Amino acid sequence: MSCLPFISVILLAGGKGMRMGNSTPKQFLSLYGKPLVLHSFFLFAKFPGIREIIVICEEQYRSLFPTMQSPAIHFADPGVRRQDSVWNGFSKVARESQLICIHDCARPFLSMDDCRAVIEEGWKHGAAVLATPVKNTIKASTEDGFVENTLNRSFLWDIQTPQVIIPEWLREGFKRAKELDDCTVTDDVSLVELLGYPVKLVKGSDSNFKITTPTDLSLAESLCVSRE
Repeated sequence: MSCLPFISVILLAGGKGMRMGNSTPKQFLSLYGKPLVLHSFFLFAKFPGIREIIVICEEQYRSLFPTMQSPAIHFADPGVRRQDSVWNGFSKVARESQLICIHDCARPFLSMDDCRAVIEEGWKHGAAVLATPVKNTIKASTEDGFVENTLNRSFLWDIQTPQVIIPEWLREGFKRAKELDDCTVTDDVSLVELLGYPVKLVKGSDSNFKITTPTDLSLAESLCVSRE
């Protein structure tokens, strides 16, 4: 990327993580000696062009994050839905921001190369998302639980984060969702899809998995040890 845009990161760290079975939300549990959330936080802090990080989390956890001038660190409250949390963060981005990079901190193994690739494609196309091709056979079902048909996995992708969107499209997508009876979307680029705009799929890595259960956390810890 020859000329770096002004990039704002919205780091989602406001979930409850109920499936982890712990009173502390999963993103603040220890992974290899530091809170899980800080693994991706420090990657973004080192990435050229990222000028600010808006962390979405409860106030009681904000002291875990270091005070930095570059990039600037801001905080926003979690919302009821994922898109509400993203909106709260989006409302805090600088007016001069040119690209919004949204990441779920429960994916601590984002690589610098994959981060660079999705940001470059997002800047080029207006919207981009990391994803991996689906490996398993996927079947659609009827309402009563019978197979309806088998989907062609050649065109199916497992969606990850970061999801990168130019501010104009993200703002327009939120407006469109409101117009559609405040419809709920499960990821960020779905807001762009509501507008009919293109979203570029960027092949990522299987290691960029989401930690959801205690087994995932144990696997993540083992992966950290193996990378020593």
